[in-house]
Amino acid sequence: MFQHYSKRAGKIVSLLVLIFSTSAFAEEMQLGVILGSLTGISGKYRLDNGRAIDGALAYTFDGRKGMSIHADYLIDPARRLNAGELTPLNLYYGLGARVSDITDGSDRGKARVGIRAPIGINYLTTNPNLELFGELVPVLDLAPSTDVHLNAGIGARFRF
Repeated sequence: MFQHYSKRAGKIVSLLVLIFSTSAFAEEMQLGVILGSLTGISGKYRLDNGRAIDGALAYTFDGRKGMSIHADYLIDPARRLNAGELTPLNLYYGLGARVSDITDGSDRGKARVGIRAPIGINYLTTNPNLELFGELVPVLDLAPSTDVHLNAGIGARFRF
């Protein structure tokens, strides 16, 4: 069962690597980790000063255990927040999709497909070139059944 998903995930990861490895369409690439409801590898491309695409290949720990892959289109920054010495904190939000495998219950072996709506805050440092972030993500699963839940995570990505 997992071999079927690992082949599909391998193709998706190869596509993400290809996208993230070219700088022709992006001003900035980031690669790091996310920890929380999803724990795994996280990447981000800054398309311009106000738009980005992020994604992750992660293991889910939110009661729906299994491998998950997602991608989001982000408005980033949507707003700069004044936080004293921590400026600039940036608010971001977006819309995306995710696919994850189901490892238990009556739907075991099926793929879960859903829509994500991330909202988060990030902080950029220059030495090292790092983005720290935290986000809450309402998720609407559409298949194999309709369900709503909330993911949360924190993470760090190195900027290249």
